[in-house]
Amino acid sequence: MANAYTDGKGVFKNLLGQTDPEALRVAEYACTKSRSAEILGGHVRLNVSGFGLERQVAIHKHLFQDVYEWAGKIRTVPSSKRAEMGGVTRFADPDAIVSAWQALEKKTVAFAAAKQLGFGEKREALASILIEANRIHPFPEGNGRSLQVFMKQLALEQDVNLDFAKVSARDWNAASAVSGTHGRLFEGMHFIPSKPDPEPIKSVFAQVASPAAARDQSKAAAFRDLPREEALRQHPGLAADFQKLDAMSKVVGAQSLSPEQQQVVLTRLKENMSAGIERNSQHSSEPKRGPERDIDR
Repeated sequence: MANAYTDGKGVFKNLLGQTDPEALRVAEYACTKSRSAEILGGHVRLNVSGFGLERQVAIHKHLFQDVYEWAGKIRTVPSSKRAEMGGVTRFADPDAIVSAWQALEKKTVAFAAAKQLGFGEKREALASILIEANRIHPFPEGNGRSLQVFMKQLALEQDVNLDFAKVSARDWNAASAVSGTHGRLFEGMHFIPSKPDPEPIKSVFAQVASPAAARDQSKAAAFRDLPREEALRQHPGLAADFQKLDAMSKVVGAQSLSPEQQQVVLTRLKENMSAGIERNSQHSSEPKRGPERDIDR
């Protein structure tokens, strides 16, 4: 059945002119693979800060810009998917997508800023975030691929590397299906829900997550010494710090100072901010001393 996104045969309307679902799948993966490498390799800037819906929208738009006119646009129709192992997975209603992501963003922000988390805690928190994000499914198609890029960027904020190539697509899809709102259709129309099971996704993250190799430069050094584009490539979380620096630069520019004096002031501001980033990094590497955790899972 056709809708705003598919033709009468259920094939997604696309910019490639493909009407065969298998040919579209092959072409789509080829396009998104190269676009994903551009993001993760730091060759493009998304011009977003934080880890909310805005970032996932920007990622989806970049990944699928060659394939779909609606790349980066929130779906306006209900969405569900039949699982390979049988059953049906249902996703958030269109009207609930934005509010659901706003609630989830509180967790992604808390995770990125959390101190003293052990590796196991980081891995479990990432699995929990992915489960919630996957239940929302904001786009008509391409949610898994855009979410994997999002999760890789988020994980690096806590020095965790995610290599999703370590798990098969079949295992990934099966784990994603049972972790969400899933069940079976009775007589083809009555949805009978099953209890969500997060364990398969946790098992997936046990396979794909590992401590990240040493970053090219510390956050503080990257902020202080590197061109902004390169610093953000290595540390996307520095976006907020650069925005703060921009705001301070406007204040300094409004003062009655010579260009040389402005440069001295801005240099000192950047050095002071870099020192603050370094102190925060040192604090986050200290061993945990109590039972409190800085992240609510």
